[in-house]
Amino acid sequence: MNLLVEELAKARMLLTHSDPEHIKDIRQSERQLKLFENELTDPESNLRIETQDLINALTNQRKKLERIQSQNEQQHLKRKEELIFKINELVKLSDNIGTATRMLSDIQTQWKALGPVPQKDQKNIQTAYQKALDDFYYNLKIIPCNYFDFFPFAQAKF
Repeated sequence: MNLLVEELAKARMLLTHSDPEHIKDIRQSERQLKLFENELTDPESNLRIETQDLINALTNQRKKLERIQSQNEQQHLKRKEELIFKINELVKLSDNIGTATRMLSDIQTQWKALGPVPQKDQKNIQTAYQKALDDFYYNLKIIPCNYFDFFPFAQAKF
C-alpha cells in the first residue's frame, strides 16, 4: 500500500511536466499504476478510483507530449532538409574557399544544435547530409590540380 501511495505521488508530479523528455517516465508510471490497479480488489474504493483517474490523466498527458514530440521532429526534419539544400548550393554561391568553409562550419553547427528527426527518416536524412558534405568537399577542389607543383619531393616516390 505504501508503494502505491508513493507511485500516486510520483504520477501527480509527472502530470506537471510539459516536456516530451518525460514521456518515458510517464509511460513507466502508467504501467506501475495499472499493476497496482489490478491488485486493488474493491472496485468502489477511493484509492482504486484515484488510481484509474491518474492512469487516464497520465495517458492523456503522454499522448499530448508524443504529439508535441512528433511535431518537433517534423520541424527538425524540415530544417535539416533546408540545411542540406544550403550545403548543396554553397559551392555554387561562393568562389572563395575560406568563405565557403566558414559558411559550412556555421551550417554544421546548426545541424548539431537541432534535435532528433522521426526515426523512419533518420537514416535517409543522415545519408543525404553526408552526401552533401562529400559533394561539397569534392566540388571545392581543395587539392590543386598539379599536386607535384606544391610537393615536388613527393614526385620522386612515385
